[in-house]
Order: sequence, then structure tokens, then C-alpha cells
Amino acid sequence: MSNLPPIEVPQGAIRLNTDSQKLEFFAQDRWYEFATNSPTLDGGSGRGITFHGSSPYAIDFNNISSAGNAQDFGDDIGSRSTVGCGGDRTRVVSCGGQTPTFVNSISYITIASTGDAQDFGDMQNNYRGWGSKASNGTRTCMTGGSASSGQAGSKNNIEYITVQTTGNSVDFGDMTEEGGAEAAASPTRAVMMGRYNDTTPGTSGGRRNNIDFITMATLGNAQDFGDLSKNTNACMTCSSAVRGVAGGGGGGSPDPGQTDIIRFVTFTTLGDAQDFGDLVGGGKQSGSCFGDTVRGVWTAGYNLAPTGNTNQMDYINIATGGTSVDFGDNNFTSASSATSNAHGGLS
Repeated sequence: MSNLPPIEVPQGAIRLNTDSQKLEFFAQDRWYEFATNSPTLDGGSGRGITFHGSSPYAIDFNNISSAGNAQDFGDDIGSRSTVGCGGDRTRVVSCGGQTPTFVNSISYITIASTGDAQDFGDMQNNYRGWGSKASNGTRTCMTGGSASSGQAGSKNNIEYITVQTTGNSVDFGDMTEEGGAEAAASPTRAVMMGRYNDTTPGTSGGRRNNIDFITMATLGNAQDFGDLSKNTNACMTCSSAVRGVAGGGGGGSPDPGQTDIIRFVTFTTLGDAQDFGDLVGGGKQSGSCFGDTVRGVWTAGYNLAPTGNTNQMDYINIATGGTSVDFGDNNFTSASSATSNAHGGLS
């Protein structure tokens, strides 16, 4: 039996409770959670934004803390499918897309007020979807994607914008391999999970299991983080400050079709993704996910069988594994991209 004295916790000590993902302080003889009245800081109180693309090119929103159907926000600047979204606490940017030609347009909205998107600037390259968009409180990084004819094949470019400063994107570095991935971010690091490389398709029709990462504050090339359990593209990502989560996606060899697998990584620990659970509605891809530091919500997507495109929304608690739970319905079934003003990159 140890004779060591008990550890005395000093009054006012602060810790992150890794089970609840809440910040706590010590007073008298116990730990208390911090409380805030800010809708963008209080977990579960942010607004999720979904850009649907194609026609109609609608924008929807949801309150993340309240399960229910999506509501109309406004319209994008044009009919662009397979765009990518990122942003900070007040603004969402929507990048690239296909009209059906590939475009380099960037638009933005102000999250707190409904209305149509406005022009932000241009990307350096014309990209359609499968390109990641990862954000911290300052930057949104656009990573990889499929380029238009004349820039044929998948690309490994990483570009970035400063979210509060309208203008064109700037070169950041390169990914480890060409192709469009999907990204999740902490305040310091972004990870890009899966890939679709139509330049060198290989045995999986271009799908890869790569996971790359970048440090968002430092320009430079991506580095290897680990691998997914299978070759996957067009998965749907969300994050807390601790975990990045990817759900669904298109499967490659030896297991084609959409997958219902949810997997996660811990941002600070390099390594392969781990199993989280399953999507409640079965496999789907090319949808999107928004969330806060507590909850991730999948919205819309494509399922080859039996339903085709779906408007089903479901959610998870990011800190605890398991099968997703029904959240509500989106207004459209088209491929989409989403983000929020409370995601893990802003924590």
C-alpha cells in the first residue's frame, strides 16, 4: 500500500475533461464546467450550413443542438455542384465546383443572417468536388481535387484563403498524392482522409486509403498521417478539437459501393484510423457533415442501392463511438458540402 500523500489540486486549476469534451475548473472540493452564453462557443449551440449545388443551388441551415428538418437560408451565386465549404465563426466560404464545366469561383455568406451568397474571389485552379476544405479561426485550406479539361486529372495542390479578407486564393503547398480527399480540422492541424485519384486509378477505380495532414498556420507540403481501413473517396467529415471523424464514402476494391463505416483519428497522434460505428441509414457518399465540438451531423448524400440520393440526416456524439441517430430531413437530396460556426477547428 502506497504511503504517498494524496495529490492536492490547487484552487482555480483548469482541465479538459476528455470524456465530455468540456473545459472545467476546480473550486472548493470539485470540478465545475465552464458555462458561456455565446452561441458559437457553447458546444451544441452552433449553426450548420449546407450548400447543395446542382439545381436548385440552395443553401440550408440547421441548429446543431436541436434535431429537426433543415430550413432555407438562401442561394449560392450559381449552379455549382460538388463544391467545398469552410469558414470561421461568422462567415462560410464555398469553393470550386462543376457547372458542368469545372470552375474556380469562391463565394461567401454571413452565418448569422439568412440571404444569398456573395462573390469572394477565385481559386488558382478550376476544381470540382472531392477536394477538402479545412478551416481554423483564420484560414480555409483547399486541398486536392479533380481538375477540368485542360488541367486534366487529379491535382495535389493546396491553396488557402484568409476567411475575413475577400480575394483570390494563395499557394500553400502540395499533398502527398494527387486526388480529392475530405478534411477534418483541429485549431492547429488538418487531416485529409481517403482520396479519389483519376490520374492513376489503379485497381480501386482511383480510390485510396491515404490520410495526410498539414499544420494550418505553416505553409508547406502535407505529410503522411496513417491509413483508413479501406480505399474510400467522398467520405463526410466532422471534428472536435481532439478527434476527426469520417463517415461513409465510396468503396473501392475489394469492397465496392457505398460504405456505412464511421472511423476516427486523434489529431495529435499519428496512426491509422480507428472504428467508431456505423451510419444508421446504410452506406452513402458525396454528402456532407457539419457539427460542433460535441455533435456531428451528416446531411444528404448518395446511396447506390436501394434509395439513390437521400435527404436523410443523422448525428453522432463525437466523443463516444456508436451508430448514428436520426436527426431530421434536408430539403434536397443532391450532393452537398457543409460546415458550421462551431466546428472543431475553431475550438
